[in-house]
Amino acid sequence: MSQTALNEQERQRLLAEYLAGRRCPVFRSPIPRRSPGTIAPLTFTQEELWRHETQSPEIAPLYNECITVRMRGLLDWVALEKSLNEIVRRHEVWRTTFETRAGQPVQIVHPAAPLRMRTIDVSDLPSSWNGRSGADGIAQWHAVVAEDVSRKFALQSEPPIRATLVRAGENEHWLFVAAHLMVLDGASAYQIFPLELAALYRAYAAGKASPPVDLPLQYGDFALWQRETGRAELASQVRYWRKQLAEQPQAIDWPNSKPRVQQRHYRGMIRPFAFSPQLSGNLREFARKENSSLFLVLLAAFAVLVQRHTGQEKITLGTPVSSGRNQNEVLNIIGYFLNALTLCLNFDSDPTFHELVAQARIVLSEAMLNADVPIERLAREIRQEQNPSPTPFFRAAIGMQPSMPSLDLDWDVTTMDVESGGSPWEFYLAFIDRPHTIHPRPIMGRVQFDPESISVQEAMSAITDLQVLLEELIGNPLRRVSEIRLC
Repeated sequence: MSQTALNEQERQRLLAEYLAGRRCPVFRSPIPRRSPGTIAPLTFTQEELWRHETQSPEIAPLYNECITVRMRGLLDWVALEKSLNEIVRRHEVWRTTFETRAGQPVQIVHPAAPLRMRTIDVSDLPSSWNGRSGADGIAQWHAVVAEDVSRKFALQSEPPIRATLVRAGENEHWLFVAAHLMVLDGASAYQIFPLELAALYRAYAAGKASPPVDLPLQYGDFALWQRETGRAELASQVRYWRKQLAEQPQAIDWPNSKPRVQQRHYRGMIRPFAFSPQLSGNLREFARKENSSLFLVLLAAFAVLVQRHTGQEKITLGTPVSSGRNQNEVLNIIGYFLNALTLCLNFDSDPTFHELVAQARIVLSEAMLNADVPIERLAREIRQEQNPSPTPFFRAAIGMQPSMPSLDLDWDVTTMDVESGGSPWEFYLAFIDRPHTIHPRPIMGRVQFDPESISVQEAMSAITDLQVLLEELIGNPLRRVSEIRLC
């Protein structure tokens, strides 16, 4: 299907997949199991992470992530640890190290070994530590778990995950799983891992056997299959992006007031934020009336904010999307299936917000059809950059965390709650929307930014400006965006 022939139904399907952190299955050659003893290569996007980290060993741990699971109610610690170990046994990628052989990086799978949770009991500390105050108490745990999250993984010699359980009270526990991005993506963190953890925990806590059936494939099988079959598809996608990025405008210098550093050290800070319940409800209702997703509304509004601050007619933003999860066999496999897309929204006709949301839908859905070629490879082929950054075509990015399935437990899952000290992004807004969970919340988010370029005040001021702008835009969707009051 050509990009211009996409109908509205197809666009909505692609955008629904974006929000789920997946891509719908397509008809390609089936993925076979590799022969026993066959060493798997890295996937195309994994190789870019490996390349950047090994070529710049002095940079901050920008690819360390943390899954946070807040658990309410009595907890069986033994059943929880047993559940974690069963997930490690089931998913080879969580017991994989990485090394170079014959000049090529490869994955080395190890037999399952016991994963020990570090356990910390803070239930006897002052009430400010008990998880019932502040922004869900998350800030209180930083000093406790930041050691794991900020410590680099020795990918050649140690497992790519670490687990810490914090007991805040008899009915309040927090599980923090630190993982390297080489073995994790949004679907893994928000859907596959929590679903398996909850199912296993319920079974083990009840004295039953492990319920999930063994996986038909492993991440290494996908990596080998992709290397053997995917090069022609990548060549086609490179041609698409060469055309799209031929006249890309200069990257934005916002929201930073500091002079940009010549050489980034990939420092990163994270700050949580939340919209008001009223704004959250209004945004959801506006998206429904526009027959749109909430993310498209946020993307279009963010582009307006950047445009009003910079005056540029073309605004280039980034967004992380699923790359490779378009085969049935890999939909339930934990692993790294991510890529960053470059989105360019055009303001030269001074569109209304209604028109801009429609434009965003077209731009994103067409880009998603070409989401498999790593963005760093595009920089090498289009710009002839030898060592491109993780974000070579944009400086600001926006994303929506995948939806979380029902776990039949009073658990809640988030990411980006604990800083690693590093970040591939210069400025990144990650939104979370949980309107149908046990504990409904307003729209939340995390802003991640490079403190060498952007101050905390500038980052949080951008969030405040975005909220004010959103109120104006959804209240006046048929007005030209140039006429909308910024503050």
